Amino acid sequence: MASTAIASPLAVSIRGWRQRLLAIVTLLFGTLLLTSCYVPNDFVAEIRLARTGDYALTYKGTLTWAPLYKDIREGKLSSSEIAEREKGIINDLKRDSSFKEITPLGSGTFRVRYETSGKFTGTQAVTFVRRNSALLTVEIKPDGTVHIWCSQDPKLRDPTQLESLGLRTQGRLRVVTDLPVLKHNAFKVSDGPANYPAFKVYDWSINSVRTPKPLLIGQLFNPASLPKE
Repeated sequence: MASTAIASPLAVSIRGWRQRLLAIVTLLFGTLLLTSCYVPNDFVAEIRLARTGDYALTYKGTLTWAPLYKDIREGKLSSSEIAEREKGIINDLKRDSSFKEITPLGSGTFRVRYETSGKFTGTQAVTFVRRNSALLTVEIKPDGTVHIWCSQDPKLRDPTQLESLGLRTQGRLRVVTDLPVLKHNAFKVSDGPANYPAFKVYDWSINSVRTPKPLLIGQLFNPASLPKE
């Protein structure tokens, strides 16, 4: 004879308590994520990478600091408090000399111009805005491949968090390289400049926070040529 399990009042109580706890944790965690990131918009970004390891990364557009935007939207700050918070954000970004322009536009949004260049000689990574808030990343892996991607701040994986604030993100990313490309999801691929026939141009259009993350993987180094770590 089949037995029918009947949940005890204690089991039901524990299950209900766990469900409520999970809901509270999810709410708190979502709020934390929502208020801990930069949101890019109206931007043009370009990454140039040559077989020699030489690279350049530029970003021109706006960045919105979500915590300040949220507090302004909810009317939590006075004008003097807003100015002080803006000053703190500008000073923080200025610690990276690659920021050539940082202009406040109001509502926690800043127009920025970022330019950096260098040469890869081994496994390393270049990120914008910074490693713990990366919107653009160029990373050399131990197998000699280079991984290039553009994404929302990794703290903000759920697009509904942005949409709930009324924030949006739109822009264009271009990668110009002469590397052997192993994988990419570019919307368009075209020939490079006339004087550089080995180069190809990979273009992406980011139209919303739900646009698939741009990705390109190329072979930069022979693994045997990389220094042992």
